[in-house]
Amino acid sequence: MMKHRWLAVGCVALVVALTVTGLHLVSEISHNRHAVQSCTCHGHLKSIATAMLHYHERYGHFPPAYLVDKHGKPAHSWRVLLLEYLDPGTYGAYRFDEPWDGPNNRKLEDKMLSCYACPADTKRGRWETNYFVIVGPNTVFPGSNTVKVDDITRPHAETILVVEAVDQGIHWMEPRDLELDRMSFAVNDAKKPSISCRHNRPPGVAAVDGTVFSLTNIRGEQLRQMVLIVEAAK
Repeated sequence: MMKHRWLAVGCVALVVALTVTGLHLVSEISHNRHAVQSCTCHGHLKSIATAMLHYHERYGHFPPAYLVDKHGKPAHSWRVLLLEYLDPGTYGAYRFDEPWDGPNNRKLEDKMLSCYACPADTKRGRWETNYFVIVGPNTVFPGSNTVKVDDITRPHAETILVVEAVDQGIHWMEPRDLELDRMSFAVNDAKKPSISCRHNRPPGVAAVDGTVFSLTNIRGEQLRQMVLIVEAAK
């Protein structure tokens, strides 16, 4: 009887030990998965920033946030313009003589590049993007107007070019992004559009010089200054 009791106690201890070990392994696997997703996300930002710099090298300025139609309405996104470098075949098939969601362009939805989506955002819609520019005056992307590197007087390594965000519901071809005067400068703000992510590290951004980094310990006012091309008066 005593032998059976000790055997039962031993089995319970073994189960507890295996459970603790299992939980530790699950936690470790989850941590590693998030780390890989964050690194992949940074790689996507790097690809986009590199394409932006190639565009600047060819045209003498960064792409506009969007091209407008004859009525002045946003018609084509910078994400489409970068296809010239990221996916020339799809770029050649895109029709600039119709809106981004025109009948021919809609056929290209499934051509969405992996570098336009963060792997950690499993809640996004099928064709929704996670990478945006910030549109507004005194930013790198003042709407349909363009900016040159020489226009930027702030340190290029600290001036934001491209950001990641979740829950924006924006189609990858849609000429819409984060707006300077409507967004929050609190990272991961759940109430307003903001620079945000779903991985367990701070969201990443790409700077004008092509470097990519996470927004670690960045205050709201500091972040606001980082999206401007000329230092704003404080």
